[in-house]
Amino acid sequence: MRAGWADFAALNYREALRLEPDRARARLELGDALLQQGLLDEALPELREAARGMTSGEPLLLMGRALLAVGRREEALAALREAVAREPAGSQVRQQSEQLLSTPGGP
Repeated sequence: MRAGWADFAALNYREALRLEPDRARARLELGDALLQQGLLDEALPELREAARGMTSGEPLLLMGRALLAVGRREEALAALREAVAREPAGSQVRQQSEQLLSTPGGP
């Protein structure tokens, strides 16, 4: 998603969730749009809720990246480990999570 569209995307995903609050994929996309706007405090609850409603590790990977970016290392590591646990071997989400976890000197 291009950063210039993040505001527009966030508005649309908020509307989708107003109509259907249990749509985990919409929560994931809203969380991603909020992250692209630099709104970590708003994005994290959406990503946590998406993680509860999805079997994929994708919301946890996004959480891990965002938490690392703001220095919340322990929370980031926990999210990334959970992302790895949820994903099958070879999946892109798992590979990206494992790469972040194995960064020399820690992520």
